[in-house]
Amino acid sequence: KTLAGGLAKVATIAVAVNAAISAMVLASASNRRELETLSRQAKTTAEDFQALAFATKTYGINADQIADISKNISDKVGEFSAAGTGAFQDYADVMKLTAAEARQVAIDFEGLSSQQVIGEMVKQMESAGVSGDKMTFVLESMGNDLSKILPLFSKNSKELNTLKARFDSVNSSMKITAEQSKSLNELTTSFDLMKSSIGNASTAISATLAPVLD
Repeated sequence: KTLAGGLAKVATIAVAVNAAISAMVLASASNRRELETLSRQAKTTAEDFQALAFATKTYGINADQIADISKNISDKVGEFSAAGTGAFQDYADVMKLTAAEARQVAIDFEGLSSQQVIGEMVKQMESAGVSGDKMTFVLESMGNDLSKILPLFSKNSKELNTLKARFDSVNSSMKITAEQSKSLNELTTSFDLMKSSIGNASTAISATLAPVLD
């Protein structure tokens, strides 16, 4: 009897541990997929985006916000390079660029990540002696609350690079491989399919039983 009770406790603990591990893995897989989605918006790698988000968080801008800002920048640079219209004109006006010069700058920016675009804009405005108020105006026109992280990109992105380096020094040993990332994404997809199947099965069973219950 004592042995049976002990084995039952061990079994209960084993089930709890397995459930906890499963929940952790599924949560990690879901977080990884979200991270990769956000990093694509910023036109960078998942690992680099994590470091970027760590740096921007020191100024009150979280990962979702910097991803949204990054997408806005890409959209506005793309609009100007294609049609010569949009918020990028504010940057061109402050820098006193001709229409042709501004268009060429936008085309050059298209191949850069969003943080590189911000860095280049701030660097060029600093070199041109643009006032802080005008810099704030330009950055806000490119993305909501973008001016909050202006200090990160001042002096050739000095503080940004420092914070990202600190993040990498702590987390470099915990980076995952491309194959591991693929496995996490596949697990998330499989789990979503399972939930969808369970939902569809529940609907089908309910539809079958509805007339009887009625």
